Amino acid sequence: NNDGVVSGDELVTLTQQWFKNMVDQLDEDMKVWTVYCNTHCAWYVEDLTPVVLSLQKGGVPFFGPTLRADGVHQLYVAVPAHHYVEIDSNVYNAAASGVP
Repeated sequence: NNDGVVSGDELVTLTQQWFKNMVDQLDEDMKVWTVYCNTHCAWYVEDLTPVVLSLQKGGVPFFGPTLRADGVHQLYVAVPAHHYVEIDSNVYNAAASGVP
């Protein structure tokens, strides 16, 4: 109830399922950025375009691609237990994937 005190029905057992549900609500199935994306590992690939196409084809939700100020395109993918993987590249063809 946002009173700063956790009590009554606000007390829950912290299970992996509880955490998963909370993160799902916060990131809206990878549609919005959440602070939980801040701790992650990253990979660099030659071209991000085939990665995006593969994720789209498989129906895998992802956040991005976004273009950083340094010219690197990046996206984030949730993996089991709500860990995130960042995938970066200097090459990305938005026209091929339809995702700007």
